[in-house]
Amino acid sequence: MPKPLEKLLNLLLALIAFYAITAAIVPVFGYQLFIFPIKFEVIQNISFDYVRLLLLRSCVFLTMAVFILNYALYKRPYSALAPVAVFCYSLSIFEFLAQFTIAQITDYSISTSGIVFFLTLAILAHYKNSKSAKLLFKK
Repeated sequence: MPKPLEKLLNLLLALIAFYAITAAIVPVFGYQLFIFPIKFEVIQNISFDYVRLLLLRSCVFLTMAVFILNYALYKRPYSALAPVAVFCYSLSIFEFLAQFTIAQITDYSISTSGIVFFLTLAILAHYKNSKSAKLLFKK
């Protein structure tokens, strides 16, 4: 890839990573960030289903940011199970944090069994991923 195109790609990836991290974290503080159109809104009077989608959105953005940063720092991919592990960790963390923030201002109720399930799945996927990554990226 020519240098100018590579620099443009890296700049775009940095902008996307910044947006993804910001959009993933602001719901924990009771806000939403949208890019098309650009707007920053307070979370209020929203339904249970919408909060669930908001948490999934945060998990997707954080997973995307982790993989962009991994590419930027190491220039090598993770194994195929890594996205599952990162997504499940993100979902467990955001579900736990929602208990102290989003659940206080909406009718959303936290699923403790869901947190335990996704955290267990994340740990198992992480363990399996680390084993397969050692085989894939042996020097």
